[in-house]
Parts: sequence; C-alpha cells; structure tokens
Amino acid sequence: MKIAKPNLNWSMLQESDDLHFLIDQSIMDNEDVSLKLIKGVYLEDVNFDDVAFDQVVFENCNFINVSFEKASFNDVLFQSCDLSNSNFSDNWFNRCTFKNVKSTGGDFGGSKFIHTEIENSNFKYANFTESKFDTCSMAKCDMSDAFFSNCKFKLLGLNESKFIRTEFFKTPLNKIDFTSCELEGIRISSEFRELKGAVVNMYQAAELAKILGIVIKV
Repeated sequence: MKIAKPNLNWSMLQESDDLHFLIDQSIMDNEDVSLKLIKGVYLEDVNFDDVAFDQVVFENCNFINVSFEKASFNDVLFQSCDLSNSNFSDNWFNRCTFKNVKSTGGDFGGSKFIHTEIENSNFKYANFTESKFDTCSMAKCDMSDAFFSNCKFKLLGLNESKFIRTEFFKTPLNKIDFTSCELEGIRISSEFRELKGAVVNMYQAAELAKILGIVIKV
C-alpha cells in the first residue's frame, strides 16, 4: 500500500508563531491558511473552528484543549506536537502526517482521513467514533483505550502499534492485519461480528478466544 505524503514546498513555507493572526487574516480574506511553518506555538482553551489549512507544517506546537471542529487539513504535517484533549471532530484530513505527536484524549470523531500516516505517536483515550479511514497507516503508535466505534477502514496498514482495551464496537476489521501489534482486551459487540476476516497471529487468537468464551488447552 502506497500512501501519498504531504505535498509541501519547504522553500515556500513562511515561518510564523502567531496562529491567531494567521487565522484572523484567513477569515478576513476568505482564504485558507497556506504555505506556513507554524513553529513553537502554545495555545490553550481557544476555538479555531471551520478553518482550512493547506500546505502547512505544525512543529513543536502545544494545543491543549483547543477546538478545530469542522476544520480541514490538506497537505499538513504535525511534527512533535501535543494535541491533548483538543477537538478535531468532523475534520477532513488529506495527505497528512502525524509524527511524534501526543494526542491523549483528543476528539477526532466523525472525521475523514485520506492518505494519512500516524507515526511514533500517543493517541491513548482518543476518540475516532464514526470516522472513516481510506489508505492510511499507524506505525509504532499507542492507541490503547481509544475509541474506534462505528468506523470504516479501507486500506489500513498497522505496524508495531498498541491496541490495548481499544474499542472497535460495530467496526468491521476485515483484512486488517494486527500481527505485528499488541492486541489485548479489545471491546467489541456481543455478536463478535467485528472480528470476521481480521488477521491475527496465534497469540492474539488465543487472547481473542477469551472474548469468545473459548478455553484453549495447551
């Protein structure tokens, strides 16, 4: 599976540490926030809803309890950022990369992820309920206690990630390969339909057997 990287012209990016100004200017001009390197910004308890970002890099930013509800991110890189408890619900992510990101308790519910990579990141307790993933990957990530209820996965690649007590309620896992990941205590429906077609190793199968009420004798 080939995932398209963010299309970034680094030589054209203008560095800024004033996100408030950039967003106010974009609203006034009715234009996207584009071609920016937003570096070292710390924000807490502010709202930036319905904002569009195009060809933007967020580097070493801390957005704590910040709302980006119904925003769009096209060709965007989040590098070494803290997005904990921030609201990215009903967002559009296209050709985006989250690298070395902390987003514990982040809300991404109802969002659409297309050609998006999440690498070396902590998304514990994050909410992805009713989100859609198309040609995406998660590598060396911690998705423990995260919520993937009623999600749709199309071409999702997983590598060395943690899914401990993760909820997949009513989310089909057909053709999702968990074999390189930690899979333990996941939460699914009582009918267990989510597991149909999931790819697991024998140790994970033994763990899943507990959910199904099966006792395996060695």
